[in-house]
Amino acid sequence: MNLSVSKYDAESFEGEILVNNMYGEFICYAYPFFGNIKSIIPSAFDVLMASNIVISDKMYCKIEKNSKSYFAYSICGIKTNEFTITVDNMDFILDTMLPKDVIIGQYIEFECLRIDAITTDYFKLIPCN
Repeated sequence: MNLSVSKYDAESFEGEILVNNMYGEFICYAYPFFGNIKSIIPSAFDVLMASNIVISDKMYCKIEKNSKSYFAYSICGIKTNEFTITVDNMDFILDTMLPKDVIIGQYIEFECLRIDAITTDYFKLIPCN
């Protein structure tokens, strides 16, 4: 997997990260982000507004851009717990529970409006007294 910064705004502490892996590429939003790619945790991403969650008849993983919004994607991966789908050793943590009839190990397809990178920069914003 490769991570690279595609956009960075130093004033707003936000950026866009391009992620390439063998199942596709995607752009995710990063906040807070201070421009250092090493602050991105490459193994986990937050998924916002997951919808159309179904058991997949496909037996493979994929990440594809869809046209619903700039950060929107269709993803197919393996259920690893009640909130998580795994694609190529990356955990996509959904903002909603997966349906109860889906068992761990099944392939799941869903759409999302945004994928967020998880950064270690968050802790830099917390004041220490």
